[in-house]
Amino acid sequence: NLAYELHLASEKPVVYLDIDQWYNNTAVLLGITPDYSLGDLAENNVDKIDDPLLKRIIVQHENGLHVVVGNKNILDNNDMIPPELLEKVLVYLRAYFAYVVVDLPTYVLDFYHNCLVDQADDVLLISSLDVPAMFRTCQYLELARQYYPVINKLILVMNRWNLKAAYGMSNINLEEQFQYPVYARLANDWEMNVESNSRGSLRSQVKPKSELVRNLQKQVELLTGNVHGSKPVVDKPSQGLLFKTDDVKPSGSLLGRIFGSRKEPPNPGPEPGSERHA
Repeated sequence: NLAYELHLASEKPVVYLDIDQWYNNTAVLLGITPDYSLGDLAENNVDKIDDPLLKRIIVQHENGLHVVVGNKNILDNNDMIPPELLEKVLVYLRAYFAYVVVDLPTYVLDFYHNCLVDQADDVLLISSLDVPAMFRTCQYLELARQYYPVINKLILVMNRWNLKAAYGMSNINLEEQFQYPVYARLANDWEMNVESNSRGSLRSQVKPKSELVRNLQKQVELLTGNVHGSKPVVDKPSQGLLFKTDDVKPSGSLLGRIFGSRKEPPNPGPEPGSERHA
């Protein structure tokens, strides 16, 4: 849905790449039947992968968005594509598309993660307000700070932000607990999500004036700088898209034990004004 809003806003070619070769459901959600997938390239020698072959794995949806799926159906039994082949796919896509939006299946810092974030301009880290999701998000932020030079590319997005927060945690102290600014928030709209997924349509095709669609459009503005020029920079806990109005720490709750006591200022995140292309 973000890729589609990017396609609409930029009027430039956008491709969405789902690299999960076993459990991706992009084809089902969009109601498409690709002839070829990313997994079909796995058994090819990388030297034999040329532009005409790569072009065959790209499907253009009727709404104009280009899509590459990890597999065609659950019965596919392809090997995982090797590192050098994935890199060749990315080079090809970046040459022909203004924006490449990649869906990573997990937070795991494996080869696929490292290969993609090395080449990415922005890395969207998506969290919801339930305890397990926030715990994984906190883990990833700590790993990124300590072991992997991705922290300055990270854009933290809170999904389903208007649902009731996890026990002991409220929206006003998320940035303090994460020690990282929240750049965008996506509203929950369960009925529209079900209708959209069942119809093979994108959210803005089903309910273009919904809060969730407006949130996605705002996120595109922040990413591209088309309206605001740059993403906001947070240099103290009271700034950002979520404004902290008190100093309550959920130290006695489950989240207090997860996050612990944090004294450091939040990482400022990406520098403003830099161009975004992938």
